[in-house]
Order: sequence, then C-alpha cells, then structure tokens
Amino acid sequence: MATRFFPRYSQNLIISRFGMRKHPVDGVTKMHNGIDINATNDGKTGQTDYITAHTGGVIESVGYGDSAGNYVKIRVDEKTLMVYYHMKNPCTLEKGATVKKGDRLGYVGKTGSATGKHLHFGIQYNGEWIDPEPYLDKDYVQEGGNSMGKTICLDAGHYGKYNRSPVVKEYYESEMNWKLHLLLKKHLEQHGFEVKLTRSSQAYDMAVYNRGTAAKGCDLFLSIHSNACGTESVDYPVVYVPLNGSGDAIGKKLTDCIASVMGTAQKGKTATRKGNNGDYYGVIRGAVAVGVPGLILEHSFHTNTKATQWLLDEANLDKLAKAEAAVIAEHYGTENTDQKGMVEVKVSVLKKGEKGEQVKALQALLIGYGYKMENNGKTYGVDGSFGTATDKAVRAFQKANGLEVDGSVGHKTWAKLLGV
Repeated sequence: MATRFFPRYSQNLIISRFGMRKHPVDGVTKMHNGIDINATNDGKTGQTDYITAHTGGVIESVGYGDSAGNYVKIRVDEKTLMVYYHMKNPCTLEKGATVKKGDRLGYVGKTGSATGKHLHFGIQYNGEWIDPEPYLDKDYVQEGGNSMGKTICLDAGHYGKYNRSPVVKEYYESEMNWKLHLLLKKHLEQHGFEVKLTRSSQAYDMAVYNRGTAAKGCDLFLSIHSNACGTESVDYPVVYVPLNGSGDAIGKKLTDCIASVMGTAQKGKTATRKGNNGDYYGVIRGAVAVGVPGLILEHSFHTNTKATQWLLDEANLDKLAKAEAAVIAEHYGTENTDQKGMVEVKVSVLKKGEKGEQVKALQALLIGYGYKMENNGKTYGVDGSFGTATDKAVRAFQKANGLEVDGSVGHKTWAKLLGV
C-alpha cells in the first residue's frame, strides 16, 4: 500500500478556503477559521493519506469535539498555534510531547461535523485565526520570514512624560504614542508584516533623525503622535508625508482611516513641510535618507477635549490600531497583485445583517477609502457587524465607482475595493 505525506503543499487540493461560507452540514453562513484540504483516497487506488506536522512544536492538546472530531493542537511558539481536525482516529501522541516538522499525527478522516474525508488545518496567531493558505508551501512566519514580504518601522513620538494635554490633565502625548505603537505592532504582525521598533523602552530618548534612519531596510516608517494648537475646536488628523511624494498614497488612506475611526468633526489631511535641508521633520528626513517613505501620523489634537478623552481609552486605541493595520495591509496587498500580474479574490458575498472577520476587512477598506460609517449621527468603526452604517458606506462606494448600488458586496465590489 502506498502512503503519502499530508497535508501536501498544494493549493489545488483546497476544497474550502478561509473566510465566510455556508457551512456544508448546518447550512448556516459563518466564519471558516481555516482551510479544508481534500483527501484523495477514492477507495480504489490503495493509497492512504496520513497527516504530518506542518511545523514542529509541542502538543498542546488532543481530544474530540462535536465539530472538530478527533483533533490535535500544536503550540509552535508563544504566538502560534496550529490545529488539525477531523482525524480518522484519536491521535496517539500525548499532551506535552515534542514533534518535528513532518512527524506523523494520524490519518485523514471525517469525524465530527464533516460531510467527507478531509483535513481542516488552522493557524491561530496572537489569539486570532489567520488564513493558513499562504503558508502551505513554506515554513511558518517564525521560521521562514514574513508573509507580506514587507517590514514596517514604528516610532513612538517623544519619551517619558511629554506633552501634557492642557484640557485633559491625565493625558500625556508620549504615553499614548507608546501604547498605540505597540498595539499597531500587534495588529500588523497578525497581517504577516515584520515590525521593527525604533526604541525598546518608553523611558529612552533618541535623536529624531536617528529614529528615521533606524528604518533602513524597511518598507515604511511611521512615527506616532497627537497634535496641538491654540484652538480647542480643531480636531482633524494630519499625516505628514515626504516632499518626494513617496508616502502620498498610503498617507491619504491612513488620515482618512483615522478621521473615520475617531469620528472627528473635520476631515483628515496630508501635508508636507519644507525646511532648510529638505523635509522639515527630522524623522521624515532620516527615513528618506535611507530610502524609506517616512510618515508622521498625528492622531487629532490633544488640545481638543473630545479627541483627547477618546485617545485615553485603550479600547479605542486598539480599534484604531486594528483599522490602521488593515489599511496598510490592503495598501501593500494591492501593490503585490501588480507584481504577480493576477490575483484570486477569495471572499464571500456580504450583505446587511452579516457578521465576522470578512465584514471587518470590508469596513477597514471602506475607512481606508475615506467612507465614514454613520447612522443617526453616530459614527461606527471596524466592529465586524454589517449594519445600516456599513450598508450606507457600501452604497456610497458603489455609486462613486460606477457599480450597481444594491448594498451587496459581491465580486465586482470586492474587486474595486481591492484594486484588482
């Protein structure tokens, strides 16, 4: 009897991809947090597929679940968990056992909630499910590089306790900058970026030009800030971009994103500032000197009471970081499709009433294009719920792009959103 390693590293065997789908057993449309890989044994060839570990690690758990059937979960590192579901028989390995890449885990089956023999393979990274498909033919991100092939350098503006708000006394710009840049790092890594920080400690200062040059070898430099002025009503976000135009496109997307998520009264802006030696700001000048687009992200004004109170809420900062990361991922994902010459859009049709990760991706893209999700005077952010506000934003996008205005996000609307 011939026996073959499984999962084989081929996209041709994927029968159900990551994302929203109608479940084949219960018929309910919901998130599919992994990929289903077909078992090719047709009962006639005498071939048996067995499951091998995609990446080495430690067995975190083995067992049986009503949906997962016989399963095994492997802890790759502190951030990464890989799961294998619907195995024919219980895994004979015990919790705590160490496995190497290629070690046998069991045979493909159809236990649990399944209509046929297949492997459900999933990857959880930093507590969130990510699409495993990009990693089928390569080692996982910790062993083989980042999936986006891009590196972002993040800088938290200032240090210590600096730039206290004159209107909300407990707010210091330096403290907000530090918190937000760490959250942005987390969400960018979940999108597959490699992230570099200019400093290891919030108490450590660094010359502004040197912060910029620390981005050498990276694809983008972002310095996180909030702004200040003498007029309390001013609240617009502004992104300062290099004079050479290298940051114009991503800068526009980010300032629109910030304005939408924060719900500022004034629209976001992009701006340049010229000094005696080129770009006025040292961080931008330093980044440009090493060939990297350098941007300063001013997250509204800490001289505005409403904006400052909003920025004090860490849940808001996490929402903001998640949206900014999604916009950056969309920006570079679109660029990558140009290099490949083609792209397969692996998304589901979305409409009002649906919820889940693809709705979050849709909302982040709409925000990136400058569409606010508003209803009855309230502004919504990336919450994963396709409600009236998201429906209005979708219809506005469809109208502006010459699409059928029906509020349904099908292939043509997705293609426009993704720039393909």
